[in-house]
Amino acid sequence: MPTIDNTSIVDATLSYEVGASAPAASIWWLDRFDNRVTLTSSTMGGEVFSADGTKQFTCAAVGAATGSGTGVSSADVPNVTVTWAAAAELSTLTDGNYTLVLTATDGTGRKRLRVIDLIIT
Repeated sequence: MPTIDNTSIVDATLSYEVGASAPAASIWWLDRFDNRVTLTSSTMGGEVFSADGTKQFTCAAVGAATGSGTGVSSADVPNVTVTWAAAAELSTLTDGNYTLVLTATDGTGRKRLRVIDLIIT
């Protein structure tokens, strides 16, 4: 059975406005010691759920990068990016609280899970 490592990220809440353009979400996925986690892009995924647990959609584009830093400096580069498909994803959500669940495999083959609050106003 794979191990799920519940690691931390910088900024665990994403906020978007209904009808506004939806820029990509930049996320620093860190381990419990605040080190960037090396992730495998080919094994990443994301799903959005409503407050009652109903799956709203699967994210079309979740990507990993080497990244730099931990999100403290403006020069730091995130190691995860969620790019929203304009017509099929965030634009389908109404005002409310949602949950973005990201899954990935790290460089050592461990399965990882991140849960992020997604607020649409």
